[in-house]
Amino acid sequence: MGSSFSVLNDTPAPIWAKVGVCEGAILGSVATVASVVAIGLCGFVACGVVIAGAGAFCKVVLVTSFVATGVAMDRMQAKRWSKIKSISAIMNMGCGSCEVFTKLAPDERERMIEFQQELKGRLAGYTRVIRGRSYTESGTLSLVKTATVIRDDGRMFKRHCWTAPTDGGVNVYEVSRYFE
Repeated sequence: MGSSFSVLNDTPAPIWAKVGVCEGAILGSVATVASVVAIGLCGFVACGVVIAGAGAFCKVVLVTSFVATGVAMDRMQAKRWSKIKSISAIMNMGCGSCEVFTKLAPDERERMIEFQQELKGRLAGYTRVIRGRSYTESGTLSLVKTATVIRDDGRMFKRHCWTAPTDGGVNVYEVSRYFE
């Protein structure tokens, strides 16, 4: 028996997606075992502390800027990023389609190519999903996993996604609604 969930790209630009283990679920399981031990050894007060601590870990909702901070600002000026504005444009640099790239001085082009290579490395393990397509993950019934979506403008979102509760079922998570 199994089911799945899909991350549907209903946005006009491509996204990059990957799915991993839900750390919150693992920590919750560890907290449950620790709670049972705490009840036996220390009573109900210790149990409440352990459960409260696990609850904080279960709220994994991370919204950060993947490109516009960190590597991008280290490698190129904010002005350049404001002209390019997308991961797709950076990934396509050098093929003649990026007007900003062709206007750069040779040393700046070299830095941009280095940045492009670094970005490719950071996106390793992610799957590019074009508009109208889905990234699908299968598993057991009602399995929770952490889905990470990087939007073309560089924003990164991590959300918990569940496989469907029925055999062969699919839960669909739309990028425009769930990964904002």
